[in-house]
Amino acid sequence: MRKIINNLLFRLKNRFPNMGKNIIVSHKTKIGKNCHIGNFCRLSQDVILGDNVSVGEFTVLCKINIGNNTMLESGIKMPGTGKGSIIIGKECYIGVNNVFDTSDNKI
Repeated sequence: MRKIINNLLFRLKNRFPNMGKNIIVSHKTKIGKNCHIGNFCRLSQDVILGDNVSVGEFTVLCKINIGNNTMLESGIKMPGTGKGSIIIGKECYIGVNNVFDTSDNKI
């Protein structure tokens, strides 16, 4: 039930992005103008998407800041559980099935 409410809140706040089916998005996720989110994606509350960002299908994002005009292909995963975060600049391309680790480097 909580997932449904979060998804509705997100859709009300961000009426303009193209969103696929069966996506899970935190209502605290920030999405820029003219973004596309593919089917079966999951975006956590620590995700910031700039303007004109395209996220492919089956992508799981957390702790990431993505710049304007960036394209992320399908199947990107972020398994890290640390305090680290990832920043992707503007006008970038990330290929299919990449894995980003947000774990901190402390030993």
